[in-house]
Amino acid sequence: MPNKTVAGLLPNEWKGVLLKKISKIVRGSSPRPAGSPVYFNGDFLPWITVAEITSNESMFIYKTKTRLTKEGAKHTRITPPDTLMLSNSGATLGIPKISKIKSGANDGIAMIIDIKGAEKEYLYYHLLSKTEYLRRAVASGVGQPNLNTDLIGDLPLPLPPLSEQKKIAAILSTWDRAIEGTEKLLANSQQQKKALMQQLLTGKKRLPGFSGEWSTVAFREIGKCIRGVTYKPDNLDAPQSYVLLRANNIQNGKISYSDTIKVDSKIVKKEKILSNGDIFICMANGSKNLVGKSAYYSGEKPIETVGSFCSIFRTNKSSSPRFIFSLFESTFYRDKIEIILSGTSINNLKPSDIEGMYWFIPPLPEQKAIAAVLTTADEEITTLESDLSRLRQEKKALMQQLLTGKRRVRVN
Repeated sequence: MPNKTVAGLLPNEWKGVLLKKISKIVRGSSPRPAGSPVYFNGDFLPWITVAEITSNESMFIYKTKTRLTKEGAKHTRITPPDTLMLSNSGATLGIPKISKIKSGANDGIAMIIDIKGAEKEYLYYHLLSKTEYLRRAVASGVGQPNLNTDLIGDLPLPLPPLSEQKKIAAILSTWDRAIEGTEKLLANSQQQKKALMQQLLTGKKRLPGFSGEWSTVAFREIGKCIRGVTYKPDNLDAPQSYVLLRANNIQNGKISYSDTIKVDSKIVKKEKILSNGDIFICMANGSKNLVGKSAYYSGEKPIETVGSFCSIFRTNKSSSPRFIFSLFESTFYRDKIEIILSGTSINNLKPSDIEGMYWFIPPLPEQKAIAAVLTTADEEITTLESDLSRLRQEKKALMQQLLTGKRRVRVN
C-alpha cells in the first residue's frame, strides 16, 4: 500500500522528508571587491563559480579555471572534497555538482553538507530532476532569479533505503556515461568536419579524380541575394498565409520551426518563396554574432518565405547549392562578415554585401563531389545529435520513475 508523505505517495519502504531534515544548507561567499587582484587570479585555492557548475553535464568537478590568492581564501567559504553543490543564482540556477576538490565557492552556490541517511550521488540525481521546479519556484518578474537556503531546504525528498539509493544512482550513472561518450563522438565528428571544410573548400586537399583549375568569382556571378518580406501586424494570420521564417529560426545551420509566424500570401512576391536549395541568411540582428548566420532549405514545408531582416541566396545552374552553403558555414566567410560589420554600430548586411563577396571555387563537378563529402559528415553529426537527444530524454524519463518509486529496482 502506498505511503502518504510530504514527498507524495511513496512505496512502503520509502520515507518522505524535507531536504533540511537530513542535511544543512549553506551558501558560498565571495571576496569583495569582485575581481580584485588581491583576492582573485591567484594560485592558492581552486575557486568554483556558477559558470564552473553549469559548464557541462558531468556529475563531478575535478578542477577549476581560476584560483584564489591566499588572502582571497580567507574571505570565502572553503569546502572539502565530495561536497554537494547547487547553483542558486541567475538563469542557470538549480544545477547540482559534486566537487572532488578542496575549494572556495562564490555566493551564487549553495552547499548541502552534514548529510545523514542519504547517498550523495542519489541526492545529486534528485536535485538534477528538480531543476525546472526550482526555476519555476522563483518569483516571476525577478530581474536576477535567486534561490535562498530556506527554499532549497524545504524541497521534499523521496528517500528509499540506502541500498536502493545506491542502485538507483548506479543505474543513472550508466546513462551519464553513455551521454558523455556520445558527446565526445559528436565533438570529434564536428572537429573532423571543420578540418575537412578547411582543406576541401580552399583546395588544399583535392578529391580523387579532380585536377582542374579553380577560379575567383563574385557571389553575384553564381546566384542572387533576395531581401525578405516586409510586413505589418495586420498582414499576419490571414486566411491565405505562408509560414514566415525569421533569424531565430536559424539553429546551427538548420531551420527550427519552434517559433514561426504566418504572413498574408498576397504580400509575398513569387521570388521570395523558398525553394529547395535556397540558403536562408540573417541580415540584421541586435547581436552581431547572429548576423550572417545561415540555414539550408530542403523544402521542409510546402510554402515558406523569410522576414525583412533576412534574405534568400538562390544559386544559379553554374554552382552547387550545397557547396555554396558550405562556404556560408566556413570560418573564412565569418571573417568576411566581421570585416563588413567592423567599425559600425548597426548590425546590418545588405544583399550587395553578400553578392559582392569573392570566392575561389572549383568547377561544378568538383563542387558537387565536395558537397557530397561534407553532406555525409553532416549526416553523421545529425545521427549523433539524435542519439544524444534520445539518451537525454531516456535518462530524464528514467529519473522521473526511479526517483519517485514508480519503478523499483532489484537490490541484491
